[in-house]
Amino acid sequence: MTLAPLLQLALVVGIGIAAQWIAWRIRIPSILFLLLAGWCAGPLLGWIKPDKLMGDLLMPVVALSVGLILFEGGMSLRYKELRSAGTVTWRLLSFGAAATWFLSTISAHYLLDFDWPVALLTGAILVVTGPTVIGPMLRHIRPSGQVGSVLKWEGIVIDPIGALLAVLVFESVAHASESGPFVHLMLSIVRTIAVGGVLGVAAAYFLVFCLRRYWIPDYLQSPVTLAMVLFIFAVSNQVQEESGLLATTIMGVVMANQPGLMVRHLIQFKENLRVLLLSVLFILLSARLAFDYINTIDWRAAAFAVSLVLVVRPVSVWLSTVGTGMPRNERLLLAWMAPRGIVAAAITSVFALEMEARGYEDAGRMVPVMFFVIAFTVALYGLTAPWIARRLNVTQPDPRGVLIAGAHRFSRDLAACLKECGIATLLVDRNWSNVSAGRLSGLNVVYGDILDETLVDDAVSRGMGRLLALTPNDKVNCLAALQFAEVFEHKNVYQLPLHKGAEAGLSGTEVPRHLMGRVLFRDGITYEMVNQRLEQGYRIKLTNINANFTFDDYLKEYGNEAVPLIAVRDADNDIIFTTEEKARVTAGSRVIGLVPPVSDAPPQPEPNPETAPLPA
Repeated sequence: MTLAPLLQLALVVGIGIAAQWIAWRIRIPSILFLLLAGWCAGPLLGWIKPDKLMGDLLMPVVALSVGLILFEGGMSLRYKELRSAGTVTWRLLSFGAAATWFLSTISAHYLLDFDWPVALLTGAILVVTGPTVIGPMLRHIRPSGQVGSVLKWEGIVIDPIGALLAVLVFESVAHASESGPFVHLMLSIVRTIAVGGVLGVAAAYFLVFCLRRYWIPDYLQSPVTLAMVLFIFAVSNQVQEESGLLATTIMGVVMANQPGLMVRHLIQFKENLRVLLLSVLFILLSARLAFDYINTIDWRAAAFAVSLVLVVRPVSVWLSTVGTGMPRNERLLLAWMAPRGIVAAAITSVFALEMEARGYEDAGRMVPVMFFVIAFTVALYGLTAPWIARRLNVTQPDPRGVLIAGAHRFSRDLAACLKECGIATLLVDRNWSNVSAGRLSGLNVVYGDILDETLVDDAVSRGMGRLLALTPNDKVNCLAALQFAEVFEHKNVYQLPLHKGAEAGLSGTEVPRHLMGRVLFRDGITYEMVNQRLEQGYRIKLTNINANFTFDDYLKEYGNEAVPLIAVRDADNDIIFTTEEKARVTAGSRVIGLVPPVSDAPPQPEPNPETAPLPA
């Protein structure tokens, strides 16, 4: 069934984003769903026909999209990460890449029965890993030590290296009959590095120069950056083939490491664009896999993929980490993380056609084999790496913890109940009296500003995954909510209004509603009201909910006087009550609530701050 071009384009985007959402819901790498969805919509159902839909524009669009993806990846790299992981990273990019190329070539020749030129090209392409796959995996695994930084740098920087190797192999094949092929290859390497490096650095500093002088208005900064990346990629490739990937990667790295330059909004824009591009590219490329290609997948392809996982990657990591002092458990996790992604798929799609045109029949099998390797490695690493990381003890704490802005009495009592439930908390306050009282109570309290950017990394490393902004300052709470929404996501950022009406964002209140986090607890509950009730003898109480005492019984016992705050469960799906929806509290939960005083249980006195140790 042939669909109209407009409907095909809409399906490409719609199916891609739907696959991303399904993968997010069930916590499985999205590439698996994208490959399956693209193949079903393409060869199986015939809805999408990329070559007919886009014609000669298909491969240029793929190339430009890959360049943008690498630019976005480059903007996530920080030089400071290389201080501890630099040696391992550079060795992976040199010795590790060489070992991967050599061993992958041997495997492709003997296991896949490829001719040597096709095997050499396949090995060069497999030098790349998958930054678009490794990034989500790292966010899920949350590795500790050096391994996270090493994998991130390797996954992004190795892609231009793999593309350059593929070009060199193809050039050597194209000029095999000419004299002086070695000199030609060396000149190609020099030209690629020179053109890509110079144009990437020049473009980055030109854009930084314009941004620092405010020559570009805020609403045009992201579009201008996008246009600049596309232009530099195209110009670089025009001057020297396949140097555009290097140019865009270097451009992103240089921009991200400029001191004092605000690039957060640019990064956010590029991240959103990356998700869209990744979805579209995989749908288009996998939709081109005809049934004849799929039928070429046999036991040899499976053996080849297994050799990449069990031989090629471990040997590459061993050569790159021997003598570096990297802990053994981190080296093992590093050896178990080498998924392939969109860059490998895109490069293979381009060069397979070129090799076929030159008479290499085996090149036609490169595309299905590469897509099988992508699916196999993503599935294997995506499903097993989190478990292996936990077994190796190379993971940071589970982000179930609660970061609390403010260490006053209400925050301390709430944190004490969370601690009793086994949930880690971290309180932040600039009042030494509150900090001292919290430390006397055995809580983790930091003296500092919740808006301090260095606190973000500290909170993440301690396993914090949610924010409760409880300070007596609406503006500080809003700024904290905006800052941590980028780290914890908006659904995990909460805020307690200062006074009545602030939670609605009404005219004349401190801040508008759209700048706030999720409003805590229930309508009418404010910071002022909570403090008043605590002064009247109310207390924070932990109550078990079971079959004999349900949540409805809890509400009936206390009536409207009680304010349920948090329902804690054994899993990581705790309920923090908000004004947005009515929560369903099931048996087995423990409810933390602000309850009225009872005659036989007077409120507990606060710790005496005067006996607290003086600050250092």
